[in-house]
Amino acid sequence: MDGDNHTTVTEFLLLGLSGQQEEEDALCGLFLCLYLVTILGNILIVLAISWDPHLHTPMYFFLANLSSVDICFSSVTVPKMLVNHVVGSKSISYPQCMTQIYFFITFGNMDGFLLSVMAYDRYVAICHPLHYTVIMKPRLCVFLVAVSWVITNLHSLLHTLLMVRHNFCSNNTVRHFFCDPYPLLKLSCSDTFINDLMVFTEGSVIFLTPFMCIVVSYAYIFSKVLRLPSAQGIRKALSTCGSHLTVVCLFYGAILGVYMHPSSSFSTKDRVPSVIFTVVTPLANPFIYSLRNRDIKAALKKLIHRSTDKVSSRLVLLSPDKRPFSPEEPGLAPVMAIGDLSMFHGITSLNLSFKFLLQGQAYQGAFVESLILPSGDHNHPGRRAQKEDMANKRKEARAQVSSLPSQFLMGGIRGSFPY
Repeated sequence: MDGDNHTTVTEFLLLGLSGQQEEEDALCGLFLCLYLVTILGNILIVLAISWDPHLHTPMYFFLANLSSVDICFSSVTVPKMLVNHVVGSKSISYPQCMTQIYFFITFGNMDGFLLSVMAYDRYVAICHPLHYTVIMKPRLCVFLVAVSWVITNLHSLLHTLLMVRHNFCSNNTVRHFFCDPYPLLKLSCSDTFINDLMVFTEGSVIFLTPFMCIVVSYAYIFSKVLRLPSAQGIRKALSTCGSHLTVVCLFYGAILGVYMHPSSSFSTKDRVPSVIFTVVTPLANPFIYSLRNRDIKAALKKLIHRSTDKVSSRLVLLSPDKRPFSPEEPGLAPVMAIGDLSMFHGITSLNLSFKFLLQGQAYQGAFVESLILPSGDHNHPGRRAQKEDMANKRKEARAQVSSLPSQFLMGGIRGSFPY
């Protein structure tokens, strides 16, 4: 087609989901509610995981990253639609549209990679539980997330650059509520063969690689679970994977319905599955992972009540004869100790990782003495009784810790003592 027949497009018009004003009003109100719930729910998950030391594990590290990506993924498309509806405009500038495409592809594919990494984490936890801490080291977890970010950004950059090279005809009306690559390609006056080719070659590799990792991981998981001797063990193993599988089915099912065909065949019916993986899936994650996960629910409760409690604690290292070490005691090497206290309504637990040397020898016995009481009158008879009860439990915990083998101390231990 001759270049004189082309019109330089400076903006696109987003028609939305229905095109009818009354329906658009209702849909925008619904999308606003869904977006606010999505942002609030995912932020709470990130905060709960960040503030609760018990959730500083690979599985919850990946979940926090997934929630962060979902916040960004929803924010790429929904706010612009809501702003356009409020101001009574349907336009989006050409640079904004290309930017939206870039981040839409980046965060959408990042969701898939994180789901695959989470599936691998569940595979290691269920099929190789004794080697879990050795395999899923923090360095590996960070590496997997970092590689995923690099791959998804390079992938989105490629497809955005392929989109920028297109000439668009005078028709700049996009029958969608955001700049989806497929409806934009239908407006192009240029040949879209290279775009379709890259979608079905490079795009399929980027899309199907994490999907196949998920399928293979769960194939091994189910083969392992079905060999468990007890029905209770089977239910427990499947409960850890049920929430993850629900998200995977929602996400990949919707994407397969939209993008596994040429761009020329895109129709208005494809907007429904687009809503599922851009709006519904990020919304579903907080509910699926919080309502089905006792650890997350407990962390959210502690997060809500965190500001109402007073905590005072001190660290005491005990020698084999249960005599507290003095900080100035000769021969005491630098102590490496981490004490994490968490509480919800007077129920406390303590995680302690430590190792210490005295004159070159490993000594067993360590104890963190803590006094944790709700805010209020500490001289009340009920408070005094609680103090006495906690003192008795501290004695029991001291006896348990002092009996630990010394080899655990040299390697570092992690225990939980309810007070």
